[in-house]
Amino acid sequence: MEIKSTTFGILSVAAATTLALAACAPDEENGAGTADDQNGAQEDTADNGEAEFEEDGADDAETAPTDEATDTDGAANEANGDGADDQAGGEGAAYEAAEAIAEEYPDAVVSQFEVESDEIEVDLYDLEADAELELELDPETYEVIDEEQDDLDSDDRQKAEAVEIDFVEALQAAEDEGGAEPEDADLDDENGTVVWEIELVDGTEVYIDVSTGDVVESGS
Repeated sequence: MEIKSTTFGILSVAAATTLALAACAPDEENGAGTADDQNGAQEDTADNGEAEFEEDGADDAETAPTDEATDTDGAANEANGDGADDQAGGEGAAYEAAEAIAEEYPDAVVSQFEVESDEIEVDLYDLEADAELELELDPETYEVIDEEQDDLDSDDRQKAEAVEIDFVEALQAAEDEGGAEPEDADLDDENGTVVWEIELVDGTEVYIDVSTGDVVESGS
């Protein structure tokens, strides 16, 4: 009877040990699986990060040319804008002289204008001073080097009072019409309309209405 009890006790211990080992095995397998899952998740996160970085880089690369194109367009527009400003007042001695006179005598009206290589002569009707001014300008600096003054008669005053546009504007209108640079001008009455009769360097004459800036007549 003692032998049977001992044998039964040994078997009971062995069975308990086996059950304990069997219970531990799934835990170890689960632990290994969890570690593998964590490593896989880290690898996926790294791959996703690299993919997002590459996409961001591609977006930046696509944006960069657009920015450069915008800068180029801006530079082109700026260049075009400057060119338009330069051409607005015309080019040449006639425009330079006319702008110098307008700055020096802002209230006067050009009655006669003659530009030559060695001299520039300008006559003005100064309504404020009630005087007619005869000027000689330096052909290089456009400064007044000689001035003479006379009384302004009623006919000349009437023509001067009809002027509503700038003389430079009239020069530009004449050049646009005839396609050549202006060199001479006279304030005159043409069939009841006060005009600037402007002669271009090619001999073309253009008549500009001093109140509207319209071309009244043109021809050689």
